[in-house]
Amino acid sequence: MANSAKFLKFRETFLRALDAGLVAAGDVYATDVATRLAGGYTSGQFTTGEAAQAVERTAPYTAEGGLRTVSVGSNDPKQLAWELGFYNIYTKRPERVEHWREAMMESGPTAAQAFAQAFDQTLQGSPS
Repeated sequence: MANSAKFLKFRETFLRALDAGLVAAGDVYATDVATRLAGGYTSGQFTTGEAAQAVERTAPYTAEGGLRTVSVGSNDPKQLAWELGFYNIYTKRPERVEHWREAMMESGPTAAQAFAQAFDQTLQGSPS
């Protein structure tokens, strides 16, 4: 039995709403990380804004296993070093500042709210 035209339209709208929600949630997280990185990792003395500008969000895509998702990250290896920890030759001590993990933990409720709002707006804005 073939799917009805009404069901196919709903499915298309649902997938658009899902993508809109993922983008909104990803943007909340990316903005939180970039805001934290704008002040640098420690004193803020050597901040150039480079780290904050390196935060990127992908477009929605289907990951392995069929899960629809977005990714937020950076290709800047210095951020990975700070997040996981390293021995700083200038301060002569181990350094570690977890901006990415802390942002993920703290922005979760706001990201969920942004997802729900964008998802709902997309569903409500589409004629049935």
